[in-house]
Amino acid sequence: MKIIVVYATAGAGHKKAAEVIAGHIRVSSDGPVACLDIIDRSSWLFRLMYCRGYDFLVNHCRWLWSALFVVTDRAAAAAFFQRARSFLHYLNTRQFCRYLAGINPDVVISTHFLSSDIVSYLKSRRMLSCRLITVITDFGVHPFWINPDTDAYCCASEITRLSLITRGVSARKAFVTGIPVDPGFARSRDKEAICRRLGIGMDRPVVLVVTGSFGIGPIEEIVKQLHEDYTVLAVCARNRRLYSRLTARGYPNTKVFGFVDFIDDLMAVSSVIVTKPGGLTISELLSMDLIPVFISAIPGQETSNVAILESAGIGIFLSDLRLIKQRIAACLRDAEHIKASIKRFKQTNSASRIYDIVLSDGPGCPG
Repeated sequence: MKIIVVYATAGAGHKKAAEVIAGHIRVSSDGPVACLDIIDRSSWLFRLMYCRGYDFLVNHCRWLWSALFVVTDRAAAAAFFQRARSFLHYLNTRQFCRYLAGINPDVVISTHFLSSDIVSYLKSRRMLSCRLITVITDFGVHPFWINPDTDAYCCASEITRLSLITRGVSARKAFVTGIPVDPGFARSRDKEAICRRLGIGMDRPVVLVVTGSFGIGPIEEIVKQLHEDYTVLAVCARNRRLYSRLTARGYPNTKVFGFVDFIDDLMAVSSVIVTKPGGLTISELLSMDLIPVFISAIPGQETSNVAILESAGIGIFLSDLRLIKQRIAACLRDAEHIKASIKRFKQTNSASRIYDIVLSDGPGCPG
């Protein structure tokens, strides 16, 4: 069985999810598995607009992004734009389409709506005969995720699944798997050893503050407000200016990091995480039973994520930074109840569940 896992580099979560799925399949199967970025095989102008355009909108023009999301979230508008959007995507990703047709895979697993749209379009034109499995990497569902030639949808939660069904997807095609995260998040850890390595004590609650892949958010103000009452771990990702400013301030009880590849260890020793509500970030913190306080939500997909998590009794969205200490204190007082809600809500072994769907010949997954 030839399997292709496809993502698009618009935010880090789509790529991470794809890599986790591909990694699991490689150790579970003897067949060939490729993991690739559809943007790498797109026209240069489309590549520039897709990556830089998204970055610009979510960082500097959120009102426009919000307006675009609201307009395209309506069923009538989604249906109106479907054909034109698919054809435009096809014209700009013909290199990817030729590559895919040349490989002629049995299954394509997509973790981004762009690649799902393209594969669905190719199937409708009889240019591919593979099964298409779409892994939705947020907890809400935008119509862009839904395509007529998709064989199965893998959802973050039962709420996500019901949203798909409400939008017209057959219940036979919608499966609750969770969003796949690296298996490292599930392993047990020696928290005392991690604290010693980081040079922090265990005498006060630890708050992890994370900017997200774009390095955005009111991180400086948050650290300023929290460092007197908590041990603060501030992750600046690729935002070098933020890292330099925070390091220069030298706040006590504070550790400042740039880009890290050990976020799971930082989560393990933390009591609360202050973060943007990206789908993969949420799945990672849920796998660690970590209490979230959400900030700087991107309008649309991330505000939907917050609403769904809050409806499950998990986390809060903080719009007024002056309240951050009080809200964190309230979360810590209610920690037992919140963690019980997390255990009921989270999904485990997501990559394995997705691979089971790949192997299945059951409803929604024709062989």
